[in-house]
Amino acid sequence: MRRFYTLLLALFIACVLIFIYSFVYLDMEKRRSSFYNIYIDDRPVGTIKIDRFSTEDKIVYRSATSLPFLPIPAESGIKMSLSRRYVLESYSRESRAGNAQESIFIQGAEGGISSVSTFDSQFSCLLNAPARKDTFVFEEASPVTYMPLIENYDFKKGRSQGFNAVTVLSTGLPPMKRFVTFTSVRDERVKVDSRKIKTEVLLVKIRNYPQSIIWVSKYDRSLIMLEIPTENLKMIRTFSPKTLKAEPFAIKGDTYVSRDAVWKSGSTRLSGTFTSPNGQGQFPAVLLVWGDGPHDREYQGIFTTLADYLAREGFAVLRFDRRGIGASGGDFSAVKYEAGAEDISSALEYLAGQKEVDPSRMALISYGGGAVCAPMVISGKTAVKALVLMSPVIFSKEPFSTDAADLKEMAQMFKWSDDYLRTVARSRLQTLKKIEAAKHDWAGVLGKRCFVGKMREMMKLDAAGAFKNVSVPVLIVQGRRDDTRSPQSSVSIDKNLEEGGNTARAMIYFENLGHLLAKKVNDGSTRIHYRSEAAVMEAVKNWLKANLARQVAGEPLSLTVAR
Repeated sequence: MRRFYTLLLALFIACVLIFIYSFVYLDMEKRRSSFYNIYIDDRPVGTIKIDRFSTEDKIVYRSATSLPFLPIPAESGIKMSLSRRYVLESYSRESRAGNAQESIFIQGAEGGISSVSTFDSQFSCLLNAPARKDTFVFEEASPVTYMPLIENYDFKKGRSQGFNAVTVLSTGLPPMKRFVTFTSVRDERVKVDSRKIKTEVLLVKIRNYPQSIIWVSKYDRSLIMLEIPTENLKMIRTFSPKTLKAEPFAIKGDTYVSRDAVWKSGSTRLSGTFTSPNGQGQFPAVLLVWGDGPHDREYQGIFTTLADYLAREGFAVLRFDRRGIGASGGDFSAVKYEAGAEDISSALEYLAGQKEVDPSRMALISYGGGAVCAPMVISGKTAVKALVLMSPVIFSKEPFSTDAADLKEMAQMFKWSDDYLRTVARSRLQTLKKIEAAKHDWAGVLGKRCFVGKMREMMKLDAAGAFKNVSVPVLIVQGRRDDTRSPQSSVSIDKNLEEGGNTARAMIYFENLGHLLAKKVNDGSTRIHYRSEAAVMEAVKNWLKANLARQVAGEPLSLTVAR
């Protein structure tokens, strides 16, 4: 009898083990994970983990990306849900850089899609836009979005096969309809870690956009490698994932000293770095401020190199983290231009109060979108004696008008189709209605919380016209290879300065430089960063020295240089 019960117990245990094994096996079949290393200029900059889940009624893809080597270290996550027939149900992407967060949400519906994106205290939405049932979400630099297309590509048929897709080009724009073509070109063995994997190579083409290349395993049709040659970007699968760590970019000079700076802007604590030359006396001083985006006091390395250079040339320099970024307090997702101007004013007051600073010789250097706040601060502010605008970017007086000049400029610049131009106009109109309907500074769109306070403020501001009230000397520095809206903004600002009677204005063009007026450095150990070009820094330094010196004597000096 004992032997019988022993056999019965053994049989029961075996059944349990078989059940557990079956459950684990089925779960492994329903969930597949893959890991990728990301390379820029053949140097590792980040990692991606992708999970694919399948249930009885849907397929879900999830990815988690870590990019510690980017100028602004970031982490992002994507969740994409499709029916078993690969009909899009929803797509969401959330990216976080420190305390700042951007999000994109696309919702599929019968015969259409809706979307909402949040970014830099703003949002954009598109509701009930027509779309085909077999539409995918596709992003060139996101391998998880390639996977459903690979699964729908008929490898037996081969050659070229097309797919309908939508892509979010920018968090400030609605999804664009696109037609993606996969073309099989050859077989190739790819080395992954210590393995050699036989793959099929596919060219990925979209009209008017650079092509990418993917390598797909011949064994299980999994994505092995993705390359975008024009971006020097590669993503290669790995079976031994590792955690990457990047050192921050820093410069330490021996002719100046730096110390942490902390002060209050209203009730918000701001933090930065104050740098001054060695020696006694009071020095001319410069405040560095950034434009839109989650930038800290280093501004991707540009302010690091600029502060180092100016301190060596006899200037005291203050740079600080934006509200809600780095060590500064506040909520980055709810910052208005008015608050940004208050922060700059408080920084100028702090700078003027330092014993190393001559408060009668203070200048403001602004990059990009910081040009919107500059006239708010300088008009009537006697502490600022000179203003430098580096690649300034401003918006039109009516940023949500369906026929605004900036909309037409963007369409021409980025070669939008007439259909997409209408889509953007429709999105702007729907976004405007949401802003007007909101009773407070926040509104709900597709279940997402969106800040409307800053956009209401933008609708009342005349960003270009405000420069008519700026009387201090102004230098505009612009790269001729800048493919943003900066060149148009520079011309508009200069025109308004002229109309306001400012005769102490100057503009310098640099022939071979782009928007950042800096050179990218990717050394594989520190974060990718940008070093301001020596010619740019020298030109700015010379102009500042001349104008701040003349300001003391009451004689503004203008300097026009073309390079």
